[in-house]
Amino acid sequence: MFMRGGLGVSFLLLFGLAPLVLGVIALVDATRRSDAEWARASQNKILWVVLIAVGFVACIFGVVIDLVYLLSIRPQLDRVGGPAETGAGAPQAGWYPDPNARHELRYFDGTRWSDHVSDAGVPASDPPR
Repeated sequence: MFMRGGLGVSFLLLFGLAPLVLGVIALVDATRRSDAEWARASQNKILWVVLIAVGFVACIFGVVIDLVYLLSIRPQLDRVGGPAETGAGAPQAGWYPDPNARHELRYFDGTRWSDHVSDAGVPASDPPR
């Protein structure tokens, strides 16, 4: 037999299960993000979802794609942030990082960005652009 005991299990986990788990994590994360988040990060959602899905077929290639997404693209999406989606899919009202990057926070009223901004806890007014 080619592989015995621990070596066979290690091989199976490394080249079989790990890429599958990594791909599922990347695919779920990529699809749950809003189109607006992808646009603010200047990334193409469809391209990344397709690349991750293709990665399932080409295992080693898929690991590379998943790692690029999780280590490079995902942090970009996290930085631009955005209103959290409620269970119904509508954004929740609240304070979020200013999408225009002119202030620390800007208030999202559930429909649109408001004039209300805050820097270091000091409220101010600045119309969104």
